[in-house]
Amino acid sequence: MSHRRRAARFHVIVASGEGARLLRLAIPRWTLRASAAVASLAVAGLAVLLADYTVLRASRIETTAFEARIAEERDANARLRAEIDTIRREVDGWPALHAKIVSPFGRSAPTLAPAGGASDDADRTAVRVQRATGTLRQIAGVMLRFDRALSHMPTAWPVRAAINSEFGQRRSPWTGDAEYHRGVDIAASHGERVHAPAPGAIAFSGRDGGYGLSVVVDHGSNVKTRYGHLSRVSVKAGEQVARGQLLGRAGSTGRSTGAHLHYEVLVAGRPVNPRAYLWD
Repeated sequence: MSHRRRAARFHVIVASGEGARLLRLAIPRWTLRASAAVASLAVAGLAVLLADYTVLRASRIETTAFEARIAEERDANARLRAEIDTIRREVDGWPALHAKIVSPFGRSAPTLAPAGGASDDADRTAVRVQRATGTLRQIAGVMLRFDRALSHMPTAWPVRAAINSEFGQRRSPWTGDAEYHRGVDIAASHGERVHAPAPGAIAFSGRDGGYGLSVVVDHGSNVKTRYGHLSRVSVKAGEQVARGQLLGRAGSTGRSTGAHLHYEVLVAGRPVNPRAYLWD
């Protein structure tokens, strides 16, 4: 009995350096086993805690990245909404712009009705843009016809220079008396190139009294242009000319006080102020 009792214990003897025994401890075997089990449980618990910490840390990183993506999408949505608001304001201003464009042609701009049934601002704006696109196509057709008509009007400068004598009543440079000036005098230098402001047919080319060497271009629709005091002409009567084609060179032939271009616009045979046509 005593032998089994002794075997169930571990003895720890503490001795001094001289071999004298100071302390003897008897530790039961079950105590060591229990300590080992507790240590194993502690290690297992730490391992579980470490695994949970790793999972939580990874989840936190994913959550942070997801929150960043949400913030980016929120900012993108805000920018998109601002762009939609800008487009909507532009579309809302189209009817007034349409009216300005088509009113000179005796037309009225269509009304862009609200986009009923659309689910949100983007849908409503898209519907209004689609409706406005049809109106723009109509306006494009009107402007195309206008462009075709305008292409034969003398809207370009025959020579680019200052005007030193206007259309209408003026004081005569020879007598000092009032006289009616049928065109404008453009301060072109001698020999400067004079171009056709629009396509047409040469109705006259040669000397014409006080105009000196001159050219008359018939642009159709009862519109003609005259170029006086030229030093040289480069076209002949009956010739077809294109917009920008050389007609001659400025000079001082005929009744002239110096080199310049006398330029007239005639509608149905009557002179009108060329400034009304000098758009380019």
